[in-house]
Amino acid sequence: MTIAHFSLGPSDEFDEYAVSFVKSVRWQLQNISSSPPAGPIPAGPHFDYALGPDLFSNRRGAGPLVVAWDTNIVIDYLTYGDQLWELRTEPDEFADAEPEHLVDLQLLRIVLAVWVMRTVEFVILRGSITDARKALSDERRNQRARLHLNFDEAIRLLVDPEDNPVVFPASPAAVDAAVAAVPQGADRQLVRAAWTRGAHVFLTRDRGILGARADLRQIGIVPLTPGELFDELCACGAVLASWFPENYATWPFPDLARVGMIIRSFAAARDHASGPSVSAPARWILGRLADAIDKPSESDGAGRPRDDPDQP
Repeated sequence: MTIAHFSLGPSDEFDEYAVSFVKSVRWQLQNISSSPPAGPIPAGPHFDYALGPDLFSNRRGAGPLVVAWDTNIVIDYLTYGDQLWELRTEPDEFADAEPEHLVDLQLLRIVLAVWVMRTVEFVILRGSITDARKALSDERRNQRARLHLNFDEAIRLLVDPEDNPVVFPASPAAVDAAVAAVPQGADRQLVRAAWTRGAHVFLTRDRGILGARADLRQIGIVPLTPGELFDELCACGAVLASWFPENYATWPFPDLARVGMIIRSFAAARDHASGPSVSAPARWILGRLADAIDKPSESDGAGRPRDDPDQP
């Protein structure tokens, strides 16, 4: 496979690693099937929304795919990031995961490869920093804050920070009614924040949020597991660029610097001493986070613990 990319400035090992990561995922996918899946052949790296009516809630036009991460996906990334990016692989990778969770982790890796190849915005919501069953230790809270900073800064490489998000047209009453279908408590706050951010997808493994799918579709945001998001990406042809790049990746890579930021976010979370220095945009974002890092959410508002395996 030949991939064109241009080195117009300094890079680091993580930027270059993105190329070998995509090649590895391509090899894994072609071991599953050596024939392209049936479906449309989209242009890129942007998305044609009409090709994914379920994914984009019948929007029209073209642009990025915006995916907000629930807290349980943030925890998956912090727990398994080196295995997802294949920085550390073992025969029993994800060995402690339940079978259904294992599938989601394996397909989350492919979603990451699609992100490398196409214009996808991953959003880590500020509310996820303190969302937990129990009070978070400073270390874990700082891990999540660092992840938020790196994702947010990476997205700023792709979009103008002064741009306003394109929010699905829905009345305040419709938004309130849809969000009310989500379990009471922190889940509702996160879903509402994702809608405000203009997210098309709320990536989650929370059964309560997934159960509100029909209601949330009414306001243009679809809760999906990583496995379901993979299915939708196949349906609209978006995964072809990662599966058969020699035939379907007809554009240069998007900026690899953003990929390096995301991979470094895991490395920095595990080893602060070897992490990169905080850039000026990140320092600006840290100021925005000052009010968010305060009290954790200890329950879902109805006396039930959150679906969050995190421990202080």
